[in-house]
Amino acid sequence: MTSVILLSIAIMVQLSSISAQPAPGCQSHCGDMEIPYPFGIGTECAIGLGFVIYCNKTADGSMKPFLTNVEVLNISLLHGQTRALNPLSTYCYNKITTKMEDNRWSIDYSSWPYRLSNGCNTFSYIYNGEYTTACASVCAKAPANGSCDGVGCCQNNIAKGLNSYNVTFHSVYNDSSNLQSNPCSYAALVKTDTFMFNTEYVTTMKFNETYNGQQPVVLDWAIGKVGCKAANTTSSYACRSKHSECVDSINGPEYLCNCTLGYHGNPYITGGCIDVNECEQNQSPCPKGATCHNIEGWYRCSCPVGRKLAKETNTCNPDISLIIGVSIGSVVLVIIIFFVRIIFERRKLTDVKKKYIQEHGGLLLFEKMKSDQGLAFKVFTQAELEQATNKFEKSHILGHGGHGTVYKGITKDNITLLGCCLEVDVPMLVYEFIPNGTLFDLIHGKNCTLHIPFSSLLRIANEAAEGLAFLHSYTNVPILHGDVKTSNILLDENYMEKVSDFGASILAPTDEAQFVTMVLGTCGYLDPEYLQTCQLTEKSDVYSFGVVILEILTGQMPLKLEGSEIQKSLSSSFLLAMKENNLEAMLDSQIKGHESMELLSGLGELAKQCLDMCSDNRPSMKDVAEELSRLRKLSKHPWIQRVTETEGYLSGPSTSSFEIEQSTEYTRKDEQIPINPSTSYFIQHFIFYPVITNCYRSFPVFLIGS
Repeated sequence: MTSVILLSIAIMVQLSSISAQPAPGCQSHCGDMEIPYPFGIGTECAIGLGFVIYCNKTADGSMKPFLTNVEVLNISLLHGQTRALNPLSTYCYNKITTKMEDNRWSIDYSSWPYRLSNGCNTFSYIYNGEYTTACASVCAKAPANGSCDGVGCCQNNIAKGLNSYNVTFHSVYNDSSNLQSNPCSYAALVKTDTFMFNTEYVTTMKFNETYNGQQPVVLDWAIGKVGCKAANTTSSYACRSKHSECVDSINGPEYLCNCTLGYHGNPYITGGCIDVNECEQNQSPCPKGATCHNIEGWYRCSCPVGRKLAKETNTCNPDISLIIGVSIGSVVLVIIIFFVRIIFERRKLTDVKKKYIQEHGGLLLFEKMKSDQGLAFKVFTQAELEQATNKFEKSHILGHGGHGTVYKGITKDNITLLGCCLEVDVPMLVYEFIPNGTLFDLIHGKNCTLHIPFSSLLRIANEAAEGLAFLHSYTNVPILHGDVKTSNILLDENYMEKVSDFGASILAPTDEAQFVTMVLGTCGYLDPEYLQTCQLTEKSDVYSFGVVILEILTGQMPLKLEGSEIQKSLSSSFLLAMKENNLEAMLDSQIKGHESMELLSGLGELAKQCLDMCSDNRPSMKDVAEELSRLRKLSKHPWIQRVTETEGYLSGPSTSSFEIEQSTEYTRKDEQIPINPSTSYFIQHFIFYPVITNCYRSFPVFLIGS
């Protein structure tokens, strides 16, 4: 036998034939149960056919609501759910006919996940056209009360959106002895918290008799066929109350109506959502001691005089308005202290700057500037340098040298900066900007592709040697450079050399026992004797200058990464070639055949003397400068017009007795080298000026003017 229950509410309401509002005089209760709209007793009182409730008289004489022939237990507008009694599907043994008889129900509705329960040695499943779920119950061992794990009872959850099902039974063991002890099997959709398995359900008819063949089940319901977004624009929109809101159904594409926060009632009828009086609830929402005031849609709490409501903690705290005057006074006091502190810090900063100036030899410098009225040197303040470099902005950084960061700075009148700043913990030297790079660039770097007259290179080397000779021989205290190399010979806009980077320089020791604590310099240029003894001498600069001469002669780098130990070192390769009388093999192809061998041999011999392993055998820088001056006179080319060139080491008057010998040479104009301004080289360290040598030869951070 098969019974079918068709629940219209499971098929969402067709709103083409609905009652927008319940008709006057509609019955609101059936027995003890309220029937809220959109449900209604009779077609004129419900929103649609699927919501029609029938109020029938039962066998005990009471009136109860029914959806067709399914009894309704409860209707929830807030959750969109209806609890109803679901008939059981049974599969029982008939002792008279000795056959199994089934009474199966096929139901059409929507629901939340429910449990499917059946008896011993039975396999059952529920299904519709798109969904099937099943479970088997076998009594291989004694079942236990409250346990539905496959022994005497099994259960499965069903999928969301299920709106119909059919039930089928199959016996696992079809023998009379088993059927005598377990006469019936059951299948039903039930609400989880209403079912508790009992072992007597397996051996007796108690399960069917206890609940009169029915089990409570929850049915989801909703309005229409579309969600809130689409329904809100239609004339059949069901949320009629002013304080209602639409909520999309969680079990389908339809929607429900709820009252907004602070209201309760029936959102499906006009004026159905009314204000909730929160103050009359069992537990007042206001803190202890506060008075609750109900307002439309919400409530308000007021604290006693002298106290103020803290909404974050929902407590009545003391009102601090009485101490506002004290607070204002405190703020004024803090401001006064702040400005006093600023004044104090400024005075402290001024004292620190004075301390730095004293530590960095500023007093000696001021005395020197006062005594030498013609000294063109300025002491800048920290503020002036910050303004010139836009507070040392990163865009003004030209590079990072071995002793500090180099900045480019411009004063208001765009003049070249020449001076120093002593007001900071690390003093800064300020020098002119050099646009044409270094001797290294002309020989090896980005400017090496330019045609460089050999006479120009020879002149630059001669001028550098004269500058070093001046440091060694004509200053009050001899100065040792300590890092002579082609990249420290800078070239100004007229390609006049300027020796730079005195970060490794020292005053010549007066005691022969003085040693340096750390060897400074550049690999490839370092004096081997300096490396062994840690004593920097004048002849250490001579050795390094010998490597500079080699770079001019050979066009090679001082160090190579590949080759044998001798081949890696330019000086070692050169000395070996000179020993084998094979200077020509070392010469640069650009000068070989273009310069007289007398000149090149003279330069080679000079470089050999400078690179002597014993410092005592090396010439002095003065001797080197004089020899280079002599050799320059051999560097004459018939295709260049000869003119008289008067060259001096400094463009201005010298402050010492040292004077540079005038010589007849090619004009600087003839030696000028074309260079692209866009490839201007930026200084990495500083330019040395003899006037301030003794005071500021070792400052590690420098500012470059432009």
